[in-house]
Amino acid sequence: MSKQGGEPVSPAAGEGAPVDTAHDRAELEALAAVQAESEVAAEAAAVAAAPAEPEISTAELLALPMQVAFSIAAPNWNITGTECQNMAEAWAPVIDKYMPGGLNRFGPEMAAAMVTLAILAPRVLAGKPAREPKPKPAPVDADPVAA
Repeated sequence: MSKQGGEPVSPAAGEGAPVDTAHDRAELEALAAVQAESEVAAEAAAVAAAPAEPEISTAELLALPMQVAFSIAAPNWNITGTECQNMAEAWAPVIDKYMPGGLNRFGPEMAAAMVTLAILAPRVLAGKPAREPKPKPAPVDADPVAA
């Protein structure tokens, strides 16, 4: 230590100051951990800021199921696609009022249900059985002596 104006001055780093490598190593590890956490936070923020999947409007989600339902339940009414779209647009605000964003959560499920309904309903409504009925066994006489 040298004196400057009568007061002791501690040496600057690199001028013979003792180095505490364990302390420095711990400090570097702590800084690395903080940096890693900030990188994770930055990635999470980027994901949150990324544009979400485009939402399908409730009217769009309702139009196709309505068209399928009317073609199955009331084919003689000949409800057009435009009419179904108009009804869907009229009902969409009602659905959104009671289930805000709800139908978007069920988009894939609704699509799967509608395709299944469109395929199966005409067969069910036509009365076509799902499988051939089993042949009935021949009746067995209860009293073989009477024959």
